[in-house]
Amino acid sequence: MSSSVTVDEGGNISVQCLYTSTYNNKHKQWCRYKDQSCYTSQNALVEISDDRKGSLTVVMSGLMKSDSGWYYCSVEDFHAPVQLTVNVAKVSVGDVQVTDKFSVTETTTALTTESTSRQYDDLKIWPLLIALLLLLILVTVTSVILRNKHRENNNHISNVKREKVSDECEPAHAEETVIYSPVRE
Repeated sequence: MSSSVTVDEGGNISVQCLYTSTYNNKHKQWCRYKDQSCYTSQNALVEISDDRKGSLTVVMSGLMKSDSGWYYCSVEDFHAPVQLTVNVAKVSVGDVQVTDKFSVTETTTALTTESTSRQYDDLKIWPLLIALLLLLILVTVTSVILRNKHRENNNHISNVKREKVSDECEPAHAEETVIYSPVRE
């Protein structure tokens, strides 16, 4: 009825697998994908009951974290997958929740490894960031130098033009008088 079941460690689950009447008298079982182990009758962990009217019920009890995984109801060649998640048992001590010490150790190790990995990744980025920063500084300095040279060149050209125009318009000697007249053709 559900493709995903979650339970706390030590708990029980009940899974109902429905089938059509054509499968009433067919072989039915509960299997685990991981190791292809199948249950057809009762044992310490699994209880299977078939009403032979379209419903196979599987009850798993005393579940442990290691029982987590994918299972399936099997009727002949038809499989109905079910994901079982068994959460680590938690014990409350005052305001603090304590989990199974092995799980805590695994989690701590994973976080430490991930944290260390992230630190190494950060260290790999620094040389690239420094190179980009130096390139940005170089481009900025070059841009400022070129802009100043361009201004100096424009100022020099303007001064040369002014001098040329003033040379043409002013008499060569202060005492001379220049008379301008229109040119006739």
